[in-house]
Amino acid sequence: AIASPYEGTATVYTSAGVVLDTFTYVRSVAVTTAEDQQYPAAGRWKPSDVSVSTTWDGGFITLTTPGVCIMNSSGDATWSSSGEEFFVIGSTPEEIHADIKKDGNGIWRRRDVSNTGTVTWNVC
Repeated sequence: AIASPYEGTATVYTSAGVVLDTFTYVRSVAVTTAEDQQYPAAGRWKPSDVSVSTTWDGGFITLTTPGVCIMNSSGDATWSSSGEEFFVIGSTPEEIHADIKKDGNGIWRRRDVSNTGTVTWNVC
């Protein structure tokens, strides 16, 4: 699972660096005011989403915004109170950090650059 104060996209990689899947983490409300962004964004992924076998040897996740990964050490989607879940806090190399700014209406926006170099400022 991913939790973030911003909406974005997560990419899951195998341990060899091959893209396995992507998923979004979003709020449960649409952002039309600055107050709407007080709701955190979240998303969930599990290996069975892409038919990965139970012998999957792990990998890593990248996010388009700052966030935290919450992992289940059992490797399934069952969340329990027995201490199987833990936070994984990573680091962001300077060359891929997110550029997030508040617009004139107080809404946070993320700078996205397409493969053609087009820059857009999307609500995050």
